[in-house]
Amino acid sequence: QILEPSQHLAVLLRRTEKSISRGTCLCDLICDNDRRRFAAAAADASGGEGLAGSIIVRLHDAMSGSVSVHLYISSVRKAEGPQYMIGIVQASEADVPLSDGLPSTISGTDHPWGGSISEAVQSSA
Repeated sequence: QILEPSQHLAVLLRRTEKSISRGTCLCDLICDNDRRRFAAAAADASGGEGLAGSIIVRLHDAMSGSVSVHLYISSVRKAEGPQYMIGIVQASEADVPLSDGLPSTISGTDHPWGGSISEAVQSSA
């Protein structure tokens, strides 16, 4: 669940700020084909503190499309269980592997805010 929503994430996904609010499940924003890889990366991160690495996933946007992003996942142990700090940066076309047969949805004119974002979303398991 998202504990600290990001206005920039809402803009990236062409959504209203209210549609990505506290309590929104981050997994619901991730495209179906990428959820297992995200779950595995989060599980790797929960094994200790610090940066576990990054993965490229696609997030659903409000226009029934997707946006490819790098997720940088780190974990912090809390009494109630692990919490994750997830940095989100839009991937460039060169970063997006096309081996899965899916076209890249990123173009140089697709940025309503004028560039890529780097935003942290704090999440709990």
